[in-house]
Amino acid sequence: MAQFVIRRIVYSFVTLFILSATIFLIVRFTGDPVALMAEASARPEDLERIRHLWGLDRSWPVQYVTFMQNAFQGELGKSFNYRMPVSQLYFQRLPNSLTLGLAATLISLLIGIPAGYLAISANQSRNSGKDKEAKYAATGLTKGWPSKVQRRLYQVPMPHPSGKVAAYETNNWKTSRLYVQFQTPVRNLDVFLHDMGVTRADLKRDAITISARDQKITGWKFTRSGPWYGLVHKQKNPKPTQDVVVNLSDPHNPFFYVVSRAVP
Repeated sequence: MAQFVIRRIVYSFVTLFILSATIFLIVRFTGDPVALMAEASARPEDLERIRHLWGLDRSWPVQYVTFMQNAFQGELGKSFNYRMPVSQLYFQRLPNSLTLGLAATLISLLIGIPAGYLAISANQSRNSGKDKEAKYAATGLTKGWPSKVQRRLYQVPMPHPSGKVAAYETNNWKTSRLYVQFQTPVRNLDVFLHDMGVTRADLKRDAITISARDQKITGWKFTRSGPWYGLVHKQKNPKPTQDVVVNLSDPHNPFFYVVSRAVP
């Protein structure tokens, strides 16, 4: 701890030296201070007298040391432009500087804190969604019916009776998905499609409308005997879009695979 404090003190002195030397050099390189104080008609001997009076005829290292000694004693000298003590000039302008600094700080806080909170929340939501998808992909479908709220939200009107039901839901900051599979008597085929808002005519033979990504997540494989039919029911946000694949290898009991996507 002591070493840390000592190191910080040393850094402070180094920073002070660099800052003061920079200010000193900028003032010297931007022109002759005597030219600012003297009249335009001043003679060369008058200029030399002013230089001697202000100590400007000394070497720059000597001037810098004198400048720092006076500064540590609170004597900041006189302004070449305003012809008045710098300390007096400083305290005259201090209230305006404090007002501007306080206003800038308040504006920064009012903008920065909400913006930072939104950025952190979005990042956490994005990461959380990825973690959930990875978790669900690892565990696979869960046997059982999705809740009534899920079926209503994702507009998946599962008919009764249905068997071999499995489902799960994933959520991230871009898209929420409900994956559902079930088998139902053929009399419910038209009922399900009607309740979803489509008809049997919308089913296209050999159309596997569920993406390879969703197949990988669920473990669904559409390689067994068919026939296979598929459709995509697109709706405007916020209504979900459904990808449906139907297997009719058992014509009396079709098997449904549904992916319903909703944008939060």
